Amino acid sequence: MSACHFCGAPLDPKMRIVKDAVCTACGRDLHACVQCRHYDRHAHNQCREPLAEWVTDRERRNFCDYFGLNPAGGRGAGVLDREQNARSKLNSFFKTDAPKPGPGEARSKLDSLFKPPGSKPPASPGSPESKSPEPDDE
Repeated sequence: MSACHFCGAPLDPKMRIVKDAVCTACGRDLHACVQCRHYDRHAHNQCREPLAEWVTDRERRNFCDYFGLNPAGGRGAGVLDREQNARSKLNSFFKTDAPKPGPGEARSKLDSLFKPPGSKPPASPGSPESKSPEPDDE
């Protein structure tokens, strides 16, 4: 369901938006770039329609022939959906199923890379082997 970019009032997506149409709830212009399905503040010319002319004020009415009401509606809804979708795909691409090693395990792996052949790896800091033996008082 489409919604007004400024106040969030629901709009019928099949409603024909003429150049001087205004929102019934807040009175702001509906035939404005921020209400359009092509509006993308990160795109060149802030519009995904390559043939659209430059519009100075994106929040006020204009005479763009490529205008179409954004079916997602609301404040930047279409852009946010695209951004979240892209971010989730990127996260799933780099996601691994292997558990992350703890700090002690990572340190022992690093030390094992630099130990001389045949030597015993050093004990991790919290293990009983790392504590120095106490002298007997006999």
